[in-house]
Amino acid sequence: MAKRALQNPTESTKGELTPRQAAFVREYLIDRNGTQAAIRAGYSEKGAGVTASQLLTNPNVAKLVDAGTQRQAKKSGVTAEKVLRRLWKEATGVNRFGDSTASSRTAALGLLGKHFKMFTDQVHHTGNVSVIDPYAKTDGGSDE
Repeated sequence: MAKRALQNPTESTKGELTPRQAAFVREYLIDRNGTQAAIRAGYSEKGAGVTASQLLTNPNVAKLVDAGTQRQAKKSGVTAEKVLRRLWKEATGVNRFGDSTASSRTAALGLLGKHFKMFTDQVHHTGNVSVIDPYAKTDGGSDE
């Protein structure tokens, strides 16, 4: 039985990865550079950026990238709690080397704020919202 031709080089069938997709995942986990990972995995250099973007939105590829990222974090001992503690120490100038600068403290505070979604703009709407259809005929008159 012949395999169906794939419409897109980043497409796979039945939740399986093609050999190049699997190579992309391995390469992407090395340096998180999608374009370079696509090139190293054997995709065309000319369209590598677009290909990488397509691959990273492929659910099967994304699932393996996430799993690989979690494996790397577990192996290295990095946890969100450790990162947050270290950022807090940097933000408050209490690091073991005593060389915290104003810019490093500001950066640490910014990262903490982003993590806790403190800087998300929120707009609260109350009441009714009217939608006007600019193409709706109102009086049957001319457009002038």
